[in-house]
Amino acid sequence: MSLRLNNKAAYIPPQCYVDTQDVPNGRVHNTCYTCHAQGRGPDFVNNSNRQKNYSFIPEQVKDNPWTNLLTNRLQKADAIRNSEIQDYVRQSNYFDDQDKIVLADKLADLPAEWDFDKDGAWDGYVPDCNFRFDPEGFDRAANDQYTGWRALAYYPFPTVHWPANGAMGDVMIRLPEAFRTKGGAFDAEVYRLNFAILEALHKREDVMIRSVDEGAYGVDLDGDGALGTATRVAYTWAQGGGMSYVGDAKALLEQGQTQLAAGLFPVGTELMCTVRYLDVAPDGSILMADRFKEVRYMKKARWLSYTELEAIADDRFPGPEHPERLGERALRKPRSRNRQSGRMAASGLHRGRPRRPSAPDLRGDRELRGLPWRRWRDHGQRVLLLAKARHRRLPRRLVPPLSEGPKRHQRAQSHVRRGRRAPLRILFLPHVRWRGG
Repeated sequence: MSLRLNNKAAYIPPQCYVDTQDVPNGRVHNTCYTCHAQGRGPDFVNNSNRQKNYSFIPEQVKDNPWTNLLTNRLQKADAIRNSEIQDYVRQSNYFDDQDKIVLADKLADLPAEWDFDKDGAWDGYVPDCNFRFDPEGFDRAANDQYTGWRALAYYPFPTVHWPANGAMGDVMIRLPEAFRTKGGAFDAEVYRLNFAILEALHKREDVMIRSVDEGAYGVDLDGDGALGTATRVAYTWAQGGGMSYVGDAKALLEQGQTQLAAGLFPVGTELMCTVRYLDVAPDGSILMADRFKEVRYMKKARWLSYTELEAIADDRFPGPEHPERLGERALRKPRSRNRQSGRMAASGLHRGRPRRPSAPDLRGDRELRGLPWRRWRDHGQRVLLLAKARHRRLPRRLVPPLSEGPKRHQRAQSHVRRGRRAPLRILFLPHVRWRGG
């Protein structure tokens, strides 16, 4: 059996090949809106124009490459009895008869055909979620200890995970160890608070919590300017407020070893998703079966600022004026990490680490001279890059905008909006402090 996938456009899922018009009544369905939409920062991708045409698909893959979906299996399905299906979906393939995780045991004694680098060990994620959730959604091991995983209630998204499409799914999240500890020891209250803070940053609104003594954590959670008793986490990041994590994560944030921003997870955050078969309860209700279709896992490996994310979105996802370029980029060979596109090089960014502008552009500031670009945000000044190549217009947003700001800041933003061409230069706004600065 070959382990090589010959589909060069596997990033295009089967759903992109569905018929959008019924036959014979001609009724039209816009399924493309599900994925192709205008993002909300820090998601700066706007490819809503893809709802109208297939211009994003390269010519080489106009025909559906997912040939496994083109086989009619209705006769085979009709031959299967309902009782057989129920017996199958009620048999767990995640846990064995002793409630041990099957795949974890399998990976402990790695099969040779799975050991691609021949080091005798599995280098990836080993499943460790027990799906024993307490009333607050925290997963517990057999000894009742926290595993770190927590069930995540997410906004419904039309996918194959919906019961109408034959499956159900769930999502779990686990924050890095420092977000679960205080003084090196696990603290459940610290973990709850950090989840509430992260929820406020993602919803961009206040989040209610049970009463907590702010003095015990050294953080003004409710943003009232004093350390007292808080019953909410105030979302003040957009106004330049000093939002912070609690516990050991607070110390890492102060040391610049972790980050905090609206809409972004900290580095080291893990997400797990399972896709299940369907089962039918005695009362006729539909629920997730014990048998898994898929276990999906991801872990955030590095931090990208708003500026970097917008530059990447602009570079990799061109607007409707150049729809064909997306397909070209997906199929061409990857560029060397040392090569820089004109736009990214001009703005001081490249594929790997952000570049530091030359010393004269620092306007003689001894404190900032020589510091990596990524760390400037830790020095109490807001840095606004007005940078682009001579023949490129300035991007609409280079930094996370403040909802309110002094006139000088507003003038700087209007300078960007007008799209003037400018050489690489930096405008320091010492009266506008960075979040937590």
